[in-house]
Amino acid sequence: MGEEAEQIAVVKVEDSSKNNPFLKRRAQESQLKEILLWHRLRMKRSYRLSGHGKKEKNQKQITKLRRRRRLSRCGRTPRRQV
Repeated sequence: MGEEAEQIAVVKVEDSSKNNPFLKRRAQESQLKEILLWHRLRMKRSYRLSGHGKKEKNQKQITKLRRRRRLSRCGRTPRRQV
């Protein structure tokens, strides 16, 4: 009999929260925050996995540009493979 009473109490609480606009809005806000947080974490993960912001990759690009600049300064440009 105790369990039955608990179930009824739970139902009553749910009903009262449905009618309360303040609680409804707060629930929506927390839901939205959760979604945004999940999205942010997902974006971070995809950014990390795609290799963005990797120093090695960036360094490689820099040295490539430097080499090209040095060669063009000397008056000859490296031949690009077609």
